[in-house]
Amino acid sequence: MRKAFIDCGVREGDAIAAFLGDESVGGGAYARCLRPRLDAAEFEFIGFESPDYRHLDATLKRFSAINFSLIETLVWIHDGMVEFDSDGESDDCRLLQVSCLDGGVPWRHPNELAVVQELPCIDLAKWLLENFAGEDYVVLKLDIEGAEYEVLERLIETGAISRICELYVEFHWWGRTRLRERIESYLQNEARIYYRNDWP
Repeated sequence: MRKAFIDCGVREGDAIAAFLGDESVGGGAYARCLRPRLDAAEFEFIGFESPDYRHLDATLKRFSAINFSLIETLVWIHDGMVEFDSDGESDDCRLLQVSCLDGGVPWRHPNELAVVQELPCIDLAKWLLENFAGEDYVVLKLDIEGAEYEVLERLIETGAISRICELYVEFHWWGRTRLRERIESYLQNEARIYYRNDWP
């Protein structure tokens, strides 16, 4: 059985640090959200992040002593390319097509140096089904700036949600927010998943 912590939106890796027991990162909010455990050292760690994030080398260096893999790809609902609005480092970087409320005009990044560019993306549901078995223990953290609605919908529709044992999500006020009620109804009734919708 594999044990894996998959961090979608890994950035500098504070969620991984909290999972490993660091109670100081994020002012302690990450550690308070995560389920307490004694087996964190048995996990492998996989982080997804935009290839344009300027501090990826620092993230790799931070976790050089553990079983950590960095995948420089955006998490999405298909494999290929997608438009990403980014300045390369701030919290406001996001997929352009989820950068609005349903039917609204896409919001643009406030940094005047931000650009919209085509970057690689991965179908997270497909990737989970191809890389993990039902008996594996997978912890998934989703902090993907509004893309969480469609990604979660696809995880449920494809059955890839069956690979997840613990799920931590930050829901944003933009994107396809109307999907949230249906997603949450499913997750709150799925007894096998430890689910938190309050990732800080």
